[in-house]
Amino acid sequence: ASKNENEPEWATVVKSSFPVEPEDTYDSCTLSSSEACAFEGLPQGKTTMVYPGGETRCIKGDDFAFQVVPGDNDKLIISFQGGGACWDKASTEIGACTSTAFPDPALGIFDVSNDKNPYKDYTSIHVMYCSGDLHAGNVTRDYADSSGNPIVQVGYSNTLATLNWAKENMASTLSSLVLTGQSAGSLGTQVWAEPILGMFEYEAAAVMPDSYMGVFPDGAQEFLIPDYGMCTNPYISSDLVALCTAGKITVQKVFDHGMKAYPNVAWANINSKYDAVQMAFYSGIAATLRMLPLYLTEAEFNNAMNTILKKYNENKNYVSYVVTSAMHTYTELPIVFTADTTGAVGRGKGGQTLMNEWMAGFPVRSGETVTSECDGEVLDEADWTGKGYCDASQAGKTFTAL
Repeated sequence: ASKNENEPEWATVVKSSFPVEPEDTYDSCTLSSSEACAFEGLPQGKTTMVYPGGETRCIKGDDFAFQVVPGDNDKLIISFQGGGACWDKASTEIGACTSTAFPDPALGIFDVSNDKNPYKDYTSIHVMYCSGDLHAGNVTRDYADSSGNPIVQVGYSNTLATLNWAKENMASTLSSLVLTGQSAGSLGTQVWAEPILGMFEYEAAAVMPDSYMGVFPDGAQEFLIPDYGMCTNPYISSDLVALCTAGKITVQKVFDHGMKAYPNVAWANINSKYDAVQMAFYSGIAATLRMLPLYLTEAEFNNAMNTILKKYNENKNYVSYVVTSAMHTYTELPIVFTADTTGAVGRGKGGQTLMNEWMAGFPVRSGETVTSECDGEVLDEADWTGKGYCDASQAGKTFTAL
């Protein structure tokens, strides 16, 4: 991503985290009345970009596509791609979100050739991210792009088109369903998890967003979520819509609602204790919405993250994997195979559970157990200090599926 001299520091950090378009070629297919882009006709283990048309589009008018990498038809991983966010004219002009649809590379949990990948046999369907609205917006803005065309953000339509294809093409009952996403896609996962669990039939499912906790300035979410048009999503439960229209909605309330609605599904977060990109994003939102404080220290971020995790942890079906690091996102990168709770290349040298090995426990089938993982001094909330501690209330938490 390009940087100009006047670009704020937060924007430079955020852009550095954007996914990079892979260099290899891939197939594409455009849905139409005569072309279903059916699962059976797509090359196994390789990317096909499916262009669904209809109401879908990217923020500046480019065509939206989703990515399908066929594996077993009864095992499905749905992943929401990352790539920043554009929430007003300033963030859109700075380019704080990706605006074209391109595939995820075959790395990390999408590496179908790596035996260490617990999901190598799965079909992966990726909701590409080019709407700048955390995959959930439904709004036409009153400002235009550089060509004078109105900014339209319809992540809702893009996601729905992807899910509709998945429902039509995957096994009617899945043996396994895993929902994940990185960065902005982590937030997309948190918003869509409950609706998706209601759309599919499955024997076991898991929800595992990677690297976005939703640490925002006080009051920012309550403004931004309705401003994106998310209150109109018909798949979100009516009590959450009421909170949304009343200006009281947060991603945390949505995610927690899902945990309570699906108590036998394991819900988890993967996150770093002082994620540099999340901290930069916090500053970008604080600056553009003129909210204080403008910056969080690493210790303040860790406290804010643990306050959120502690609340989720009240649900018996919730566990967390927390890394002592500033790293942003793991699952779509090769470091998912080297990361442990001490860092991105900890390699389990101190006996820690490697991230990919921990993920292999999801989805949690009847009688199986998963455990929260964190490395550091275990402290009660009253004693939280510094950036490296682990919250005592989450330490060693286990969930056993019924």
